[in-house]
Amino acid sequence: MTTTVYLHVGPYKTGTTYVQGLLTSNQDNLAAQGVLYVGGTFRNQGRAVREVLQRGDNPATGASVHGAWPKLLGQVADWHGRAAVISHELIATATRSQLKSMLRGLKACEVHVIYTARDLSRVAPAMWQTAVRSKRAFTWDHYADSLRAPDGDFGPWGDRFWNCQDAPQVLARWRKSLPVEQLHVVTVPRPGGPPELLWERFCQVIGVDPAGHDLQPPRSNPTMGTAESELLRRINEGLSATDIDPTRWLFWIRWLARRLETRSGMLKFTLPDRDLGWLSERAAAVIEGLRAGGYPLVGDLDELVPHPVDPASARHPSDAPDAAVLDAAVEAMQVMMLELAQRKNASAARDDDD
Repeated sequence: MTTTVYLHVGPYKTGTTYVQGLLTSNQDNLAAQGVLYVGGTFRNQGRAVREVLQRGDNPATGASVHGAWPKLLGQVADWHGRAAVISHELIATATRSQLKSMLRGLKACEVHVIYTARDLSRVAPAMWQTAVRSKRAFTWDHYADSLRAPDGDFGPWGDRFWNCQDAPQVLARWRKSLPVEQLHVVTVPRPGGPPELLWERFCQVIGVDPAGHDLQPPRSNPTMGTAESELLRRINEGLSATDIDPTRWLFWIRWLARRLETRSGMLKFTLPDRDLGWLSERAAAVIEGLRAGGYPLVGDLDELVPHPVDPASARHPSDAPDAAVLDAAVEAMQVMMLELAQRKNASAARDDDD
């Protein structure tokens, strides 16, 4: 029996962390229905994808990816069920030559691509925050300019964004190698709907009954508030002028972000009204491209239409008062000192045991 392999290509900030978490926690349920979550963990899949896409070792830890892709392929070959799932956001960025390399490794399988599409007015602010979590120091306004004019003098950020967030562009690269009926689009529901709806839609594509599944993912990827984002950005701005080791910098900035995202009473960053117009035009082009492409759809393309935000609830990172940024910094330092003290105490206890 030919195994069907579903490549969930992301992209970033489209509910992928939620889906990947449920793939992990429901492996036994999936296997009982003939579906393998290859590698068993997001980390294992990430190592394999980085290797086949030639993206180098893990940037945060330096862990080697050598041999990870062949190992993943071996698990697919050994599986006697009907399907297997690989899910990683980097796949959405694959060039034609890179995706052909992936397909060569899966030549014995019937490959289907799953693209999760989300309202761009929600994706863009989240992607800027991701950049800040990855050592970037540019402001939202600079980032927005790069998205609006990717050919301008604003750096590579616009090209990188549209390379994975322009759904018709991504699917067109795969369409040169796979028939359209094997290229699936799943839309991300709007806020306020049942949180499990995205998972149910994903399961519909891979042919799985979601009844009885554990719907509490083992990991989450929450956003930060405006003051917390501005704090990280300023830290990056200061560190960029130093000779700090890049790997350690990335580790600590992500460590700090995980602590900041749990603060209570954060003012969430929402798309500024001045950016809604041009982004809505780009979203309309994406929606029309998907509709014209004839891709199998689960969900509703209307969910991709950006909606205006109530100005009373909209917040911009550069508008964060210095006092709010200071409060976030003080709390972050308190958490850091407490954790360092706990680690020192634990280390001392181990020494005493020896």
